[in-house]
Amino acid sequence: MAASENKAVCEQNSRQIAQPVLQGTSAVKIYQGSLVDIKNGGVTPATASGTIFGGIAVEYAEVEAGSAEAVSNVRVMLRKEGTWEMNAQSLTSADLGKEVEIVDNDTVKVVGTTAGHKCGIIREVISATKAMVCIDGYAK
Repeated sequence: MAASENKAVCEQNSRQIAQPVLQGTSAVKIYQGSLVDIKNGGVTPATASGTIFGGIAVEYAEVEAGSAEAVSNVRVMLRKEGTWEMNAQSLTSADLGKEVEIVDNDTVKVVGTTAGHKCGIIREVISATKAMVCIDGYAK
């Protein structure tokens, strides 16, 4: 039905959003500035074997161990866009503009011949171990 009166406007910012942390059988720590994955409806520290890149944590969050994997009541603020300084492996100036994949929750590398868990594109090579990485379009 077409609108015929004003209504309250509700927006969820797509650049920054709070999402629940996934509780595991061991304590889960999400560090500020770290890469995160989305798994079974919750946020976890990113791993090379993850499947859904969730973004960059902009705050610290911790969940105590539970008896089984479950979405917790603890939420962590994530950024889904932007260009971020990241630790990297074996970069050269020739890597500018290349896609990167996750090594762990603090490190990326240039995508190899068999693409892994992609999380962005190198916008600037700072050194062999640091790069500015744009995550726009990669974080879900």
